[in-house]
Amino acid sequence: MQFNNEKALQDFLISFLENNQGTSCSKEHPLPTGEKIDILTDSYAIECKPKLNRRAIDMAAGQLERYKPHLPGLQPVIAGLAEESGRTAAASHRRNGTEVWFIDEIEEVCEYYNQLYNLEPEPEYETESVYESSRSYLSSSYDDSSHLGTIAAVAGILIFMFFAGAQYNSLVNELHRAAINWDSTTANRAIAKLKASENECNVLLANTFEREVQRVIPQGARGNEVYLRTFNRLNAIQNGLMQEHPQCSYPPLNHPEQIDESS
Repeated sequence: MQFNNEKALQDFLISFLENNQGTSCSKEHPLPTGEKIDILTDSYAIECKPKLNRRAIDMAAGQLERYKPHLPGLQPVIAGLAEESGRTAAASHRRNGTEVWFIDEIEEVCEYYNQLYNLEPEPEYETESVYESSRSYLSSSYDDSSHLGTIAAVAGILIFMFFAGAQYNSLVNELHRAAINWDSTTANRAIAKLKASENECNVLLANTFEREVQRVIPQGARGNEVYLRTFNRLNAIQNGLMQEHPQCSYPPLNHPEQIDESS
């Protein structure tokens, strides 16, 4: 995913929000100060930067802070492509209430980009190699024609297991990215996808995460702090589920700023 300039990013993001999300957008929306907000919707005030390094994020956050008095009730958002140098700045601004969208790390945005530009995702495996290796192994001691159905069945099982595991890990990793980026919007999307996957372990993780969100509210947490506390407990949540449900296995969350709240 790449954009030559800010205008190209704006046009793409507006196309995604309007055509994929059904959201009405105003581009370069004028403010009383004479300045313009890149994208305005009923819910978001979005400032776009093609590459979200630390400098670009801080600059966009400063712009949104100036715009805030003229945009009451709207969620400020910085949107663009992820850069490692911007992750710490993104986490800091998220804690202060500004969302940062690394759009190249949001699955549905990437899918829309690929469809829009007729791009094919890179294949994750080669079915031919699975089939051929099984065939050559069995042919040394069995007649190929009589056991073709068995070979096809074995290959089918392997492919099914690959897809199931790939989906399982990708959805959990999406929730992990939300936790690392302190991003409640991506977290909500990840939870919905985990539930919809019909994978028992995915659903367990999603339901337990949501219960934890509700648990911290009576403790005085409000707004984004609810998610920050829950993100800090994500490893503990996973470990508890793996102990109760041995059939489930979740990758560890490597969160550079996470506080392990195991209580």
